[in-house]
Amino acid sequence: MHYHPTDSDMRIKVARHLGAFRKAINALEQYYRDLPSDLTSYPSQSQLFPHCTSFTSLQNGLVQHFEYVSQPFSDHLIFFATLSNQPAEPVCIKFARRYSKYAHEESASLGHTPALHGFEQIPGGWLMIVMDKLPDEYVALYGSTPSSALVKNIRKHLQLLHQSGYVHGDVRNTNIMVSKFDKTKFMLVDFEWAGKDGEVRYPMNVNRGPNLWRPDDAVDGALILPEHDLDMLEVMTLNDSDVMEED
Repeated sequence: MHYHPTDSDMRIKVARHLGAFRKAINALEQYYRDLPSDLTSYPSQSQLFPHCTSFTSLQNGLVQHFEYVSQPFSDHLIFFATLSNQPAEPVCIKFARRYSKYAHEESASLGHTPALHGFEQIPGGWLMIVMDKLPDEYVALYGSTPSSALVKNIRKHLQLLHQSGYVHGDVRNTNIMVSKFDKTKFMLVDFEWAGKDGEVRYPMNVNRGPNLWRPDDAVDGALILPEHDLDMLEVMTLNDSDVMEED
């Protein structure tokens, strides 16, 4: 801030701003110190969910209302809900910055992704994706090695998706849901990075690590290639030491 030393009005204004800022900090500190003792009840569950409670059905174009039930993962913007029709139909609602509606629909048409009910652009640059809720029998592949039969089925599905002109971009074990009763049945989820082959690119800050292998050319801004999907699938069949040796 530039001002002349003789500008007393400006000096007083700055002093008042700093004083108000200090008072605000003290007031906030006191507020949060007293907050637990002031609370007489927890906020209602509806206050913990997003404000969106309806979408336009992709099936019939009608407005469909829903009611939130739970948020299964506190660090993910994924919610379970029920549609307001009778009988109440369970759905999964995901909020994301980017998502390929068409890759999701193509994968769903092949029988290995939950059916899409709604796809909405909402304020703030967000997308709301409404899909079937997977049955409880499906659990993430994370933490286990897939059988050769399961890998064969997933590979065939990815190849069909590629033939339709789409890539997934994030084929890792947390995005493959497997039936607890039939280890050859699976569902592919999370199409945030997916899109048209030859067009869609990796986002910023592509995550990788000792337990998350990616191809060397799967980097920020690079094209997502079909072989990336297949290579990530094949690495799932290796144990940790094999992956470390390849790195």
